[in-house]
Amino acid sequence: MPPTDRLYSPDHLWVQGDAAGITVGLTESLAAQLTFVTYLRLPRPGAALSQGEAMGLVEAPKVTIDLVAPVSGVVTSVNAVLHGDPQLVRQDPYGQGWLITLQPAAPDQLQELLDAGSYSRQPRPKLFPDSLRDSASKQGGAP
Repeated sequence: MPPTDRLYSPDHLWVQGDAAGITVGLTESLAAQLTFVTYLRLPRPGAALSQGEAMGLVEAPKVTIDLVAPVSGVVTSVNAVLHGDPQLVRQDPYGQGWLITLQPAAPDQLQELLDAGSYSRQPRPKLFPDSLRDSASKQGGAP
């Protein structure tokens, strides 16, 4: 089960905080499918985000994932450590691999997110066809 001290979007991002400010990151279920992060694009501080719209992307071998804003707000900071070590989003998604902090524009949107129990019942993200994932794992490589 994912950590119970945060909320989750159906797009596999977590949110921790309150109306005063939140931190956003990838869920472990999504991060675990990224065998190697080749590129990470995040919004700049001051950028206005709209709930449900793309706010950045993660690239890994054979897949590019749009990061969808879980709530509307203004970006207050970006995890600068990820520019030098984007693997942290995979290795420590609930800790040092956080993506951004933001000031929510509509705090009531936080109520639309899922608690840990509800999120754990959501389908896991499926980035690769099972046949591709199975053959890659048997060969010890990325799909």
